[in-house]
Amino acid sequence: MKEDKTIEKGIPKEKAGKFRGYTLGRDEPTLYFEKGRYTQEYPEDANIGWHPNSQHYRGSNINKDAYDLIMSIPVESPPSIEEVEFINKFLKGDYDSDAADAKFFECQSKDGKVWSAHPSSSKLIKTTDLLFDETYDDTYVDTVLENGVLAPNECR
Repeated sequence: MKEDKTIEKGIPKEKAGKFRGYTLGRDEPTLYFEKGRYTQEYPEDANIGWHPNSQHYRGSNINKDAYDLIMSIPVESPPSIEEVEFINKFLKGDYDSDAADAKFFECQSKDGKVWSAHPSSSKLIKTTDLLFDETYDDTYVDTVLENGVLAPNECR
């Protein structure tokens, strides 16, 4: 039976999991949860909405040199040797950083073998960070989830 990926308005909290924090790259933050992310603003409308994590997932702030490196590697299909090497080091935590200039980076895979990379344009501000803006408190997050929809590019 084919999985139904359509979601009426509203993302249940149990589907999102615990709120981890947010990134700021535009006027509205992208919210990160234990089980996915919610993009509120993006140049491509198809990317706005809920993005559930794949079965295999890792997301972490990485150091500036690592971020610059991954951004310099051309996206290819299949992935280049350089991209595979980068992802393998990322999965081990080799690039993790809490520095002020760190950027958030995610990788996920359905099978644990072929990984897709998703660099963010800013650092993940965690709910436990001193810089966490209380504007994005539980009430804000709950409202976003209650009015949320699955991103169109996730309806494949």
